[in-house]
Amino acid sequence: MRKTIPLLAAVAFFCGGLFAEEEPIQFTEEQVEGIENLAEKGNSAAQFTLGVIYKEGTYGKILNHEKAFQWFLKSANQGELLSQGNVTMAYFEGRGVERNEKEGFAWNFVLMSRGYQPAIDLWNNNAKNLTREEIKQARDRAEEIQKEIEANKKAKEEKEKEREAQKKADSAISKPEGTIAK
Repeated sequence: MRKTIPLLAAVAFFCGGLFAEEEPIQFTEEQVEGIENLAEKGNSAAQFTLGVIYKEGTYGKILNHEKAFQWFLKSANQGELLSQGNVTMAYFEGRGVERNEKEGFAWNFVLMSRGYQPAIDLWNNNAKNLTREEIKQARDRAEEIQKEIEANKKAKEEKEKEREAQKKADSAISKPEGTIAK
């Protein structure tokens, strides 16, 4: 039997918010379309979810690691933890992107700075193979990534403020004559 759930719950499921113990939750075609629309509009949770869909080749999407990586990267650049983990592993494994351990370790540093235990474990198991220079390069690149993420967050907040200001202005303009906009 196929279960359907509201779109936001679907997004929350892939972000660790819901767990289906007996039977996996299934998306309807409309929900997948909604996820795609949200992802295109920049919603990081929807971008992550779409990355998972392409990574697994589910819901009518052909398995496509390149598309999965692109969606994970968009989401990771907005600070989405699980997407950052997928980007890290994609660089290490060369899945959907050219294998690049230096970039993988840089993203791993980003995750470690957030206290993400799997990243710390990965570091502990693999750092012994790196030179001091490689460690420095990974740290430096991680700082660049973190600055980019912060700039992306700030730009998104500014856009949201502009949208809210425009809504207020539009609302004030549409008020009938004789009323005062607050």
